[in-house]
Amino acid sequence: ATLGAQPLFDPTTARREFTVIVSEEALPDLLPALIKRLALEAPGISCRVQLISENILTRLEYGEADLGVCLNCQGLYGVRAWPGSLRRVRLRPVRWVCAVDAQHPAVGDTLTAELFASLPHAFGAPSAYSVSPEELVRRLFEIDLTVQLAVPSLLHLPLVLVGTPYVATLPERVLNMAPTVMSLKSFPTPFPSSHHQELLLWHNRHEPDPAHAWLRELIVQISAELP
Repeated sequence: ATLGAQPLFDPTTARREFTVIVSEEALPDLLPALIKRLALEAPGISCRVQLISENILTRLEYGEADLGVCLNCQGLYGVRAWPGSLRRVRLRPVRWVCAVDAQHPAVGDTLTAELFASLPHAFGAPSAYSVSPEELVRRLFEIDLTVQLAVPSLLHLPLVLVGTPYVATLPERVLNMAPTVMSLKSFPTPFPSSHHQELLLWHNRHEPDPAHAWLRELIVQISAELP
């Protein structure tokens, strides 16, 4: 998909409101960078940020949100294929890691698949999803785990690992921006997880809208500048 044509548009004088749905891995860096740029370059544009849920595709289709940043994992949203009415652009790869307390008594310098399977698991399971934490893990990674600790967000995981026996699977950028990162150690996932990408989604009805096109381009530009 392309971002669409951009007619002349002056962000410095425009007054608009956009609803943007954002996935959790984008919250630590992409969202703050976007808000900063909007404040500097488009002070008349208001942004209503909402956390992602499994109905993101429906909300975009019905015009309840203008843009969505999500993972390229259709199963998370209860579909097998992306709706034809939605346009999408790849943003960044999402690297998942496994993290434990730095002094974990059972984990040394490596995390094998066998050791990973033997540890108690923590995962971020937002209440906006109607399925169990185990089903979220299954949809994301196609593996079966028993989640013994479910917290409301992936962002909470680094905060609850210190001093506990749990292992958590989370995006690397979420871990790296956590205040407890120095008290944790991380490893590559002992299962395939390299296929995930951030996507920017929008409905094709917005293609000719110059303000919408400008905001799309801004998000893509910011994403390209981030690690």
